[in-house]
Amino acid sequence: MNPLTKTEMESTTNRAKQWTRRVLFAATGLVIAVSAVVIVPGASGQARVGVVFDDALGNSFANWSWSGTQVDLASSEQVASGVASLGADLVPFSAVSLGSDSGSPAPQGGALVFSAHGGTNESVTLRVVMMDGAFQAGTAVPIEVPGGSWTDFSIPLADLGGAPTVGGFWWQEGRGEDLSTFFLDDVRIVAASPEPQPEPEPEPTPTPSGEWAFEETFDGDPSAPSQDLLPDNFDYAVTHRSHPGDHFDGYPPFLADHAPDCAGPNPEVSPLPQHEVVARQDSNGASPDESFFICKNHMMSSMGQAGPYSVSAFWPKQEFNFADGGVLEFDVNINDAHGTRSWWEIMIIPRDQLKVAAGPTDSPISETYPHDRIVLDFRRNVRTIKVGTEALAPEGWLAKETQWGRWDFAWWRDLYPEDPALDDRRERRTMRVELDGDQIIWGIETADGSFDEWTVDVPAGVPFDQGLVLFKTHAYNPVKDGNTDTYTFHWDNIRFDGPVVGEYGTYEADDVVYLQRNGDRQVGESETVTITLDELGDDPVLFGQIHQPKRGSVLLSVNGTDPVEVHPYEYERDDCASDHWTSFRLPLNPAQLQPGENTFTWTIGPKPACATGVIDWVGYSVKFLQVQMS
Repeated sequence: MNPLTKTEMESTTNRAKQWTRRVLFAATGLVIAVSAVVIVPGASGQARVGVVFDDALGNSFANWSWSGTQVDLASSEQVASGVASLGADLVPFSAVSLGSDSGSPAPQGGALVFSAHGGTNESVTLRVVMMDGAFQAGTAVPIEVPGGSWTDFSIPLADLGGAPTVGGFWWQEGRGEDLSTFFLDDVRIVAASPEPQPEPEPEPTPTPSGEWAFEETFDGDPSAPSQDLLPDNFDYAVTHRSHPGDHFDGYPPFLADHAPDCAGPNPEVSPLPQHEVVARQDSNGASPDESFFICKNHMMSSMGQAGPYSVSAFWPKQEFNFADGGVLEFDVNINDAHGTRSWWEIMIIPRDQLKVAAGPTDSPISETYPHDRIVLDFRRNVRTIKVGTEALAPEGWLAKETQWGRWDFAWWRDLYPEDPALDDRRERRTMRVELDGDQIIWGIETADGSFDEWTVDVPAGVPFDQGLVLFKTHAYNPVKDGNTDTYTFHWDNIRFDGPVVGEYGTYEADDVVYLQRNGDRQVGESETVTITLDELGDDPVLFGQIHQPKRGSVLLSVNGTDPVEVHPYEYERDDCASDHWTSFRLPLNPAQLQPGENTFTWTIGPKPACATGVIDWVGYSVKFLQVQMS
């Protein structure tokens, strides 16, 4: 593709040039506003009113594209109809912009229709915006354009802001990606269909009227931060990215809410009432890390600068079934001083894909989200909903949306600048999440008790209907944000509806397995840990985390049986090795277990030839080792 020629640029009107200068700042991703759902029918029954592009620009429209966009107005590489299409190369947050200096009346009930082709990209995320006659932007509508084929789109002008006049449209790259060429064709404004069929508005999220299938209120008002009051129907895991030579050494302390006497973090008190917490690697349900505790009838999870990257997670040992729709609720503080390096997320996953340290693909850890996942991310107090299946992230996403406001991400402070919870950590807000087949509705309680709801469609449907609900905190060098004391999240009233299913118990190992050091260990070295089982239940599973597993090098014998190889869910590198902590799940033969003490002997096997990393040393470690039984 060729960039715009000097002649093409000079042909743009003065007003168009002024508009171009006004919107150039959108290259930073600041000009976005999400509105209604895109309708994707054919255009039959719709009368043509105005051609925007059809083999060539029409009706006084000109190319006003901006922010590095390269446009070919006569591309023959992919054509929906006629002889030419519009091809565009987009850089992050740039846009194809087609404008008319004269403007034209908008037909009542009309729509913008067009065909789009994602080219060789897997898909192209765009946000479509209409300019009115004064060249003011309306409401943006997000679309996803599949690669490899043409897709017809029809967007009601009302959804684009409903201005009485049309000054043009733009299609903006919406994910911050450099893309291969995509294509537009048959772009036009049409009158209303003779038989309009409007989409019904979604019903407000209901509050369940029956009993909750699970509910925990974290009751207890101790005189000091208490771990004894933590409920035993939860599991508690902490994972630090660490060097093999110092996994289980002490970590530096960090400040957590509340004070040593459980005084709350009153922002009017200086210094803020807090106490020091020292995190460790070997947290589990029987012995939670200090970063989990109870004060004032609610629970805290806190993770500060303990290492370059840390993940803490806690979850009910009961699955959430939403086959007939389901509601998840919890209370959490929403003070907005956490920055981009300290945040919480909720991860709903099938139990047989449980991972306790999974994070985004740009995280410096080995464990990414599992094949099937629903992720509710609240980084910097902005809602993001992600749903994926059949492939590890960054592949397999069915939906991946961040809430946008008028011009920028929908920060809670921009939506509700007077909410006292933004500046007082003691204030918590109820989060209500409804999973309803092909959509997820995330509501947040406002200061007046009403709910601000945001809906994300999952056109292919939520890919599973039962799973564990993990509450997670991430800390990624948070001091780089200047964060030295805003590490604590305050949780309460965790509950979900649906049938009571998927309850299980856990039995913890008496120690960690530490077959590593700063360098190689000897092949054949072993360590034995014990797990005491009160009774034998159904479907026993051994679960845990392995550091630097390598194919064939992690060997396990249960109660003296022949050793078997243990593998994580997947290896990070070449189906051979992983660099950091990663989870595994090993079904056990009930005949190998016995009531009382059971021995688990771990042996170092030979390093495979495919493990060629700089620190692919011989040896491994195992933590968070437990037997799970239904």
